[in-house]
Amino acid sequence: MRFDLSTDLKNLRLDQIRAAVDGGATEGEVWLYGGTPPLTCAATVLPVQCVITLPRPCASVAAGVLTFPRNLEGLRVDAEPLTWGRLVDGNGKAWADFDVSVLAGTGALRLNAITGAVGSSVKILTGELSE
Repeated sequence: MRFDLSTDLKNLRLDQIRAAVDGGATEGEVWLYGGTPPLTCAATVLPVQCVITLPRPCASVAAGVLTFPRNLEGLRVDAEPLTWGRLVDGNGKAWADFDVSVLAGTGALRLNAITGAVGSSVKILTGELSE
């Protein structure tokens, strides 16, 4: 079965994700984790290894891609290697899960480092979610 969405429809869907993340009581965040991601985005997962606060708007949408601002950073609270992330609103509600990698990797969110000591900086170098 073939199923394809127009770019306009992809943009509308991604605009809804952006609005949901920006609609919380405070700014949305990216929560970064180690280990294997859960099967569903709704699953509760602890502990968060690093939190990166997003501005409002949290991202831009164009050509069917939601793009996060670059050079946003947070500090590690655990030294486990980072493998995936979660996009949450300011109320802590999860909206999307995605893989992470270093810049040379294939993650939706590419970071300056996926390993590091507690207290070290983790920075978003590029970040794109697409349909």
